[in-house]
Formats: sequence, C-alpha cells, structure tokens
Amino acid sequence: MKKSLAAVLAVAIVAAVAAGVAWKKTAGPDPDSRSSAATASPAARPALLARLAEQVAYQRKLVVLFADDATRTPADAARGHQVGEFLFHANLEKSEALAEAVVAQWRAGDAAGIDAALDDIESAPGLFAVDRLVFKDRLLRLRDEVASAQTLGGVKLHKRLGEDLDAFDDIERLYDRELSATLG
Repeated sequence: MKKSLAAVLAVAIVAAVAAGVAWKKTAGPDPDSRSSAATASPAARPALLARLAEQVAYQRKLVVLFADDATRTPADAARGHQVGEFLFHANLEKSEALAEAVVAQWRAGDAAGIDAALDDIESAPGLFAVDRLVFKDRLLRLRDEVASAQTLGGVKLHKRLGEDLDAFDDIERLYDRELSATLG
C-alpha cells in the first residue's frame, strides 16, 4: 500500500513538473505599456477558472491511471501507458495554451481575473496539495512576466506569486520527504 501511494505521488509530481515545460516561451509587448483603464472581462474569469479545473482533471486522470500499475497484467499496463502518454501530451498542449491565456490577461490589465484564478488555486476546497502543484510552472511563468512591472498592482502580484511559489516549494519538500521515507 505504501509503495502504491508513493508511486502515485511520484507520478503526480513528475507529471506536474513536466506539464510546465511549455512555459519557456516569453514574447509580447511590455506589460507596463498596457492600458491601465483595461478592466476584467466577466466572461474571461469563469473561462480561466474552468481551464484551471481542466488541468487538475488531467493530472488526476494520470494519477488514477498509474495508481495500481504494479497489480495489472503486462498488456493492461501497456495500454495504460499508451493512454497515459496521450493524456500527458494533451495536457502539455493545454498547459501551454493556459499559460498564454494567463499572460495575455496580465498584459491586458485583467488583474481581477488573475486574482480570481489565484484565489481558486490557493483555497479551492476541492483541491489537494498535489493538485496545486500542477500550477507551479504557470505561476513561475507569470511571475517572470510580472517581474519588470513598475506598477503597484504588478509589485503586489509579484509578491503574491512569490508567496504562492514558496508554499509550493514547501509542498514539494514534504512530498520528497514522504517519498524518501516510503521508498527508502
């Protein structure tokens, strides 16, 4: 049971880290050149939150898919790995699109939409700690985008992102200790 749990956690952490590979692209106008009069699109906020929930759903599918891998027949395990590869690559594409959407919201001055997304990531009751790790690379990308902002909103968002990323680092350290204790 402990090895199965450790395997699930290991897969979840590896998938969460790998899902952020697509965040390396940085392009577009200077974030401080956007109009300060831009306001949050009411339609964009629920759409972004839905995309965040979709990322968690993909992650959970991967965890469930590999949870009992050791108890499956070789043929079932091979099929599971094929499905897992498909889900993983589909998630990478969606992750890249989500990253661009979040950065686009920042560039458009949609601080309310980003705040709503961060509120959801930080405190949604249905999210587990490992679910929140799915967003680490996206938040790193946004923090890099916001770093050069010379506005009060940019400085506040950069600070909040830093605090969230510190919390994610704490979660990763906890999981690393649990995996080390379980796997030896």
